[in-house]
Amino acid sequence: MAVGIDCLRGKICTRVREHYPENFTFEFGDASLAVDCLWRIKVDGRVALTSYDHGQQFGLPAPLDAHAEASSRLKDLRVVEVRLDEKSADLILEFNGGLRLEVLTDSSGYEPWNLHAPGVHLVALGGRRNCRLLAAGLTNGLRRIFGPARCARRSRPLSLALALN
Repeated sequence: MAVGIDCLRGKICTRVREHYPENFTFEFGDASLAVDCLWRIKVDGRVALTSYDHGQQFGLPAPLDAHAEASSRLKDLRVVEVRLDEKSADLILEFNGGLRLEVLTDSSGYEPWNLHAPGVHLVALGGRRNCRLLAAGLTNGLRRIFGPARCARRSRPLSLALALN
């Protein structure tokens, strides 16, 4: 298990909200998972909702609000398992009640998701190579990987980050 990811185990989903257009933020009390890529909720192995469903009408009286629907499905459910695919940076959260949230990296260049919790800030990076976890006082390590300009643009300090080998 990657350091930091495990902080979601045992947490209860409190809500799903739009942080900015096309972003879905899944809140777990003092932790939040901001998702800027494809995600889907599966119930008993079947796709029940995806981020691509947001705003679609599907013959319904009004367009689907995926934020409200995801919040309705996940609110008050406990995360029982957390998995990270270290080759793709895909993240899977298993909830009690047979629900699963799959966060699927859909870009080789943009950050698909990031996780904030007390003492943890993980940033997943898309790419064509395996991802690895950088730990502890990362400012210097990030400068070596991204260069000083990219680090300076970050508005918050990073304590952990997923990077590519």
